[in-house]
Amino acid sequence: MLRALFIILVSIGTAHGQQAFSNISVDNAHDRKMISFTPAKEVNIRQYRVEASNDSTSFEVIATIPSKGNSVFPRSYGYDVTAWSYKYYRVGIVEMNGAMPYSMIMSPKAAPNVQPGINISPAVISSNVLAHQ
Repeated sequence: MLRALFIILVSIGTAHGQQAFSNISVDNAHDRKMISFTPAKEVNIRQYRVEASNDSTSFEVIATIPSKGNSVFPRSYGYDVTAWSYKYYRVGIVEMNGAMPYSMIMSPKAAPNVQPGINISPAVISSNVLAHQ
């Protein structure tokens, strides 16, 4: 079975500087659809909100994942969204001060003869690939 996984770097601003995901993805494998993310660091983060939408503008919280606590080391998180049939997903970071920046919006999409993966514009892929070579 083919497995499609695309990892992208997403940086989002907060009131306390830059909070970044070292990776965030929608992974389709073995008939499961998972949202996986790893914050670069966790400082004053209360929880993460996995949100979903069918129109990419009105999002609904489908899961709340508590933070594992303050750490400068990356920690991985995931949530199984197989049971949900939404078209778009994002992750919100709920900070202790109430601020809530979001990841980019992700849309799992099937390609011919390939397991569904994340749909990213070619400009995003080429700029990230060139920046990390």
